[in-house]
Amino acid sequence: MPWLHPDEDHGASGDLRWLSAIRRDTRFGRHSPPSRRARGVWLWSEHDQHDRVVPNAEGPEGELSVRTQRTTARVVGSLFIAGTVAGIVGLALFQQPVIDAEDYLTQVSRNESQVATGALLELIMGIAVVAIAIVIYPVLRQHSERLAIGYVAARTIEGVFYVISTVALLTLLTVSRDFVNAGASDAFLFQSLGDLLLAGRDWAGHAVLDATAFTVSALILNYALYQARLVPRWLSAWGLVGALLYMAAGVLVMYGLEPLSTTQVGFEAPLGVQEMVLALWLIVKGFNEAAFASDPEIEPVAGQGEDVLT
Repeated sequence: MPWLHPDEDHGASGDLRWLSAIRRDTRFGRHSPPSRRARGVWLWSEHDQHDRVVPNAEGPEGELSVRTQRTTARVVGSLFIAGTVAGIVGLALFQQPVIDAEDYLTQVSRNESQVATGALLELIMGIAVVAIAIVIYPVLRQHSERLAIGYVAARTIEGVFYVISTVALLTLLTVSRDFVNAGASDAFLFQSLGDLLLAGRDWAGHAVLDATAFTVSALILNYALYQARLVPRWLSAWGLVGALLYMAAGVLVMYGLEPLSTTQVGFEAPLGVQEMVLALWLIVKGFNEAAFASDPEIEPVAGQGEDVLT
């Protein structure tokens, strides 16, 4: 029977052996050839594990190979780091030194390239957070399609907030030019416009975003990781607690807490650190392969259960 033999592409592997998984057909009381998913089970030596197929492997049934899910983990981890670094550098080194000045409109007009670079880095962060959700979607979908879709939706909304913030910052460049060129009678008008732009940006970025889209996306992701055991549960539980603290910080800003104050940063730090630990974990360790290994259709051969990815 052809289903008892390995594919030709893998025939040369030294320690590779094909497992003929057999399902019991209870209706007819006899054995039948395994399903397509059962045919994807291999016995591997350690040096061949990077090529093995796991249940839920990429193909007609929407499965992911081990190589694919490891690559996905590394890309997601790298995007987390890239987005965080871009956001912190853009805010701390390029934006805040200028817009926190007393005469910020004058300083913005004098440092247009610096402000534009800060805006670009903020936009990169927005692109990165949406890309995270898109890249990890196939992995989350294997365990919960609703959570996967919810995560993409929340991250997309978060990305829109970053775009709005970037547009506000770039608009401030135009206002600063007009402020510098305006006469004394019109300066007050442009000063008011600048104040409104910064106030709206602060409310959107440090209150509404922190209390809604960003923290909701963090809750969805870490709940999905916890439920599916894709990473150690202590790590995803840390993310859940951190997301709640981050959300509380956003609410406190709504009630008068100074944006980027020590209190807000203290509330937000646990989730920020957790995301970097998660990113490094995904890059170095990847997703937990056992989370992809549950398949009721496959029955291991007696005495070989310890060698089979089930």
